Amino acid sequence: MPPFQKICQELARLPVELAYQIICDLKVWDVLKLLWYDDPKLTAVVSSHPQCRSLLGEDDETFSQTRQIVKCYFAMYVKAGLPFKPAGDGYLSWGIDVLLAHKLGEPARKVIMKELREPIQSFLHTQIYAMDLERYLDRAAFPHGMPKLYTCDTVQDLGECMDAVLQAKKALFKQSSDQLQWAASLMEQNPDLLKRTLDPEQKQRLNTAHIVSRMRQKANRFRKCDVKHFIGSEYFAFYFFPVSPFDTSLAKLLRWMEKYGLNARMDDGTKNAHPPSIETHANIVMEGMPHFFTEFPPAQRSVTNDKGGVLRTVHPETDSGSRELFFTVHRIASAQEFRLPVRKLAREPNDEREQVWLASFVALYRYLEMLEKTSR
Repeated sequence: MPPFQKICQELARLPVELAYQIICDLKVWDVLKLLWYDDPKLTAVVSSHPQCRSLLGEDDETFSQTRQIVKCYFAMYVKAGLPFKPAGDGYLSWGIDVLLAHKLGEPARKVIMKELREPIQSFLHTQIYAMDLERYLDRAAFPHGMPKLYTCDTVQDLGECMDAVLQAKKALFKQSSDQLQWAASLMEQNPDLLKRTLDPEQKQRLNTAHIVSRMRQKANRFRKCDVKHFIGSEYFAFYFFPVSPFDTSLAKLLRWMEKYGLNARMDDGTKNAHPPSIETHANIVMEGMPHFFTEFPPAQRSVTNDKGGVLRTVHPETDSGSRELFFTVHRIASAQEFRLPVRKLAREPNDEREQVWLASFVALYRYLEMLEKTSR
């Protein structure tokens, strides 16, 4: 079938009488597409067609308004990637003469505009109520927040709501992708400190490159995702960041912090012994500990969910009689938060503060590791 653009160009070249006959055989949807193409000659032919005038507006002002509304609606169809065809049993799939001859409860123009609007409203309803997009909305562009769909009475209101939803969706996908890419890079650079959080092993794996590759593949999926869809990820299924320190790394860091005076009991003399950036990292690590980690139970056992799935284990090389402090990433929360998925189909990225905490942990560990080596 020839492209739509070529059909419009050929139709515009035909004599008016012949073009009239062809338009009479078109569906209402196809006539609206001719208006959307926005060719002056073609628009003049449609506007002078008697049945089209009866359907789309008897006077010039009404016809012009209809044409602008159609262009706005079709632009929203394109933005959202909605099917560019009428519903099989809708009025838009009828012929113009059939629709005009049919007894409708309201004007035919109003009926087709309502039917043209319905897929857009349905799309926006699905997007807005699938998850809370408000937190991803750019308040500089949308200072009043996400528009309420039930208050969108005009085409302009609906267009603003569409723009807000699409902007929030793009921001959501970008944040998810950036977060996974960042976590993958951090784990790749520090395989001796970090592990995949859900990995029950407390030792460095030989296939770290494979784990990192999988995270980057998922990040690319988020970046390339169509705006009309939602996608989930196992990395966002739990209430903790997808990458976390080994128990031994964390315990070693805490010992070093106490040794070099970077714990909560720093005196004035100790505070000036380290760069301000390191003191900031130390404060972030200590302040974040109650929110992300709790002391490991005295009886060393696996941490499991309600179905018996292992979430974390103690370090396998630790003696049972050791008094070292070990930490586990279950939050101070109910057991419900360990069920998959705790977030709506695991669609949302983790809190950005968890990234800050992990970055501070790595920076502080490497700094103290260097001090430990130079002090020997």
